[in-house]
Amino acid sequence: MYEVHKYMNIDENEFKYFITQVGLSAASFGVATADVNALGMALNNAFGYKCSAPASIPASAAPAPQAICIADDCPLAPNATCSDYAPAMEPATATMTSTMTATMAPVMNGTMYGNMTSTPCPTMSGTMAPYPGPIMNGTMSGSMMSAPAPVMTGTMAPPPAPIVTGTMVGNASMTASSTPASYTGAAGSVTPAIFAVGAIAAGVFAAVL
Repeated sequence: MYEVHKYMNIDENEFKYFITQVGLSAASFGVATADVNALGMALNNAFGYKCSAPASIPASAAPAPQAICIADDCPLAPNATCSDYAPAMEPATATMTSTMTATMAPVMNGTMYGNMTSTPCPTMSGTMAPYPGPIMNGTMSGSMMSAPAPVMTGTMAPPPAPIVTGTMVGNASMTASSTPASYTGAAGSVTPAIFAVGAIAAGVFAAVL
């Protein structure tokens, strides 16, 4: 126990306080008063005397210094062996100095082709190839739906008039009467070109009907 407490420089009052607290704790669990007193006496004899001779605690351990009360006001053991103990010293504030070094390396964007080997200081070997496209930063939200083909919705309206497809077969004729009442010229003076235009118009009219 000495090796654990030697830097605390525990005096007699501090040691007695420790014994009292152990006894009170035992009593709080229902330990009989006689047993509490026996426990206090055993702790005092084992650890309460300055320069006590090395002892085996527990019995299976090798003999070692056991004194906890080592300040100047602690009672001296009857068989004192002070040569087994270092001079008592007051506790001091422990200080620690820490030095941290770091190496900053540039950030490389791209695709690394090659091999990387790990050593106490990692090294990278290979060829840097440029990134094939731009880098996009941000957050994308939403959903994506893929359709096999465009979907057309709506109402089909019928055409305004029937659509006739195919080859039109038939005859168109135009009959000219004698001189109309409003015509002041001769009936025979109508030129063939005018007559042909009239025939074509009659044919178109018949095709529509």
